[in-house]
Amino acid sequence: LLLGGGLSLGLAAWYAALPDVTPPLALVLLPVAALTAQAAGVGSEVSYAPSLPAPPPLQPPPPLQPPPPRAPSVAPAAAAEHVAEEAGAAPLPSKRAAEEMENVAEEAEPLTTGGSEAKAEAEAVAARLDAVKEGGLRAVQERQERREAYAVWVAAAAAVAAEAAEARVTSLREEGERAVAERQERREAYTAWAAAADAAGKLASLRQEGERAVAERLARREAFAARATEVSDLAWEAMRARLARYKEDWGNADAPLGPDVDGDLGRWCKVQRQLRDAGRLAMARVDALDLLCFSWVAPSDVDDPTRADWAGMLARLAAYRDEHGDCDVKKKYQRDPALGGWVAAVRRCRSELGAARVAELDQIGFVWQSSRSCGSAWMSSFRELRAFHAVHGHSDVGAVLGDGHELARWSEAMRAAQAKEALSPKRMAHLREVGW
Repeated sequence: LLLGGGLSLGLAAWYAALPDVTPPLALVLLPVAALTAQAAGVGSEVSYAPSLPAPPPLQPPPPLQPPPPRAPSVAPAAAAEHVAEEAGAAPLPSKRAAEEMENVAEEAEPLTTGGSEAKAEAEAVAARLDAVKEGGLRAVQERQERREAYAVWVAAAAAVAAEAAEARVTSLREEGERAVAERQERREAYTAWAAAADAAGKLASLRQEGERAVAERLARREAFAARATEVSDLAWEAMRARLARYKEDWGNADAPLGPDVDGDLGRWCKVQRQLRDAGRLAMARVDALDLLCFSWVAPSDVDDPTRADWAGMLARLAAYRDEHGDCDVKKKYQRDPALGGWVAAVRRCRSELGAARVAELDQIGFVWQSSRSCGSAWMSSFRELRAFHAVHGHSDVGAVLGDGHELARWSEAMRAAQAKEALSPKRMAHLREVGW
């Protein structure tokens, strides 16, 4: 039985694989193999295809009914046709299938030509074949359904896999784009950092070079300042020695300005007064000049002659007259610079002195118009203006000589300086003499 079942199963699989054998013949052999295996006690489950699950177990066949009466003898060809009709199969399409069916009919012929027992057995086999046919059809239908379900599942799985693959590709693309963007950002950040580091290095180098240059410049400046201070000290001491000799010669340390005297010494004295007024003259130098009885206000710079000792200055003026024969004291009188400055101030402020003081001066022979003239450009222009005033009785030079005249331009410049309060009191006093 085991050997017969195996052979039947092998034949069924082989016939099922042949392209020119119809499925009903395989359906006939497969149930036979199953029945043979069941009779042998092996089992009722047969695998129809390696790729599909096994069909459900076969149901037991219905009870046998008494077969209808048959003819006592049937030809082999008729028996084959009968078996084919009972199995519901179409006519066999190939010679090979016809031969197989003929063999089956020959095997079944003894059953149909025998006695009543053989006929009953044949009918039972026919009934069993009907049952097997129905089971085979159901198995084929189930197999088709499973195949269609499997095809649907494969399509669905392919769609899901495609969607998953597309989602994965999209995710990978996004991750790649993010990675590229992050890498680009890191590259830009590194480039910026490198540029900043390079700039910082260059800046540090330039700062160091600048600091060295500043240090060197400060060192040179300090050395120059020390040398200049040393030279200045030597020069200042030389000028102080000249002022000391001037005092020995003239009895005072107030050297005046002017080309007819020691002009360098007079300008040096003026600078010392300006430095002291600005607080920039060292106390040691102030003390050294005080030892020479240096006047910190120039004696010739007298703004108001009435503030001085009037009687004493008249006595000094009388002594000058007795010595020189007149009262025409020059402003830069070296022997008595205070007297020269007082006489110049008296001439400028004659209108402010009063009749009594003018009479006192006239009594001793005061010279109201000096025979000497100042050599400065301002005094030269003022003397021209004074002469114009004496002729025309006013100081409007532009109305007479025109605005383009040199004296008219100078007069306008003086008026502008007066508006800015840039004229000294002495110059304002001179201008008031001509009706300014």
